[in-house]
Amino acid sequence: MVSERELVEKWHTQVFRSADEEIRRLLTQFPDRRQLSIPFTQCGVDYRFTAPLVSDPDRTLEAGRQALEEVVENEFDGVEGSVEADDRIYLRLTDVPDSVRYRLESLRAEHLNRLVAVDGTVDSCGDLEPRIVTATFRCERCDERTTVPQRERRLRRRSRCPSCTAVEALEFDPKRSEYVDSQVIQLRDGGRTLPVSLEHELAGSFEPGDELDVVAIPRGRFDGETTTVDVELECVSAHRHERGRDGDV
Repeated sequence: MVSERELVEKWHTQVFRSADEEIRRLLTQFPDRRQLSIPFTQCGVDYRFTAPLVSDPDRTLEAGRQALEEVVENEFDGVEGSVEADDRIYLRLTDVPDSVRYRLESLRAEHLNRLVAVDGTVDSCGDLEPRIVTATFRCERCDERTTVPQRERRLRRRSRCPSCTAVEALEFDPKRSEYVDSQVIQLRDGGRTLPVSLEHELAGSFEPGDELDVVAIPRGRFDGETTTVDVELECVSAHRHERGRDGDV
């Protein structure tokens, strides 16, 4: 397995070395802008980098966010704005190879938590809803505040205060937490329809009838006591097919 540090270094050398303007734009527009668009070809041909992007996108994209934090700290000192470890940044991979492209009806258990690309038509769109991306907690004993990044749907919290070590004393502070827009749309292809979760600038960008090219990570959503799970696509990037032109979002 490729080490975490090696993955971080791959992001430095393959991606961020030639992305100065995109990073500068992100910093000056953060937090209104939280996304970087990265063509898969920009990741190079090193199998020790491209293979984990497909087989273990969670770990590899997290390494990318760590690398971005290091780039900002080391090379953009003095530029207005900053990106820290707890900040939610979206690395939007686009133009992925055909080897990871599937029909919706072809997705199986083996594809869960891997990077895939699918095509489909938007069948319906859910409501826009705020989603916590960085939760703030206040210690009822020492009044210190601590933040916890939220990667999943269930609220994550620390069991003890990192300042005074008090147990079960952290109270969620909604006013000081960070949120992004989120939405679930239904994507249809042939006889199968799957939910696709969108966040930040992707939420609210599509309408029923839009034909999309979606890069996503299939997740198994567990609900109840059954051993089977429902498949949901966690969107990494989305590309709308329009008459006469294509549009990245």
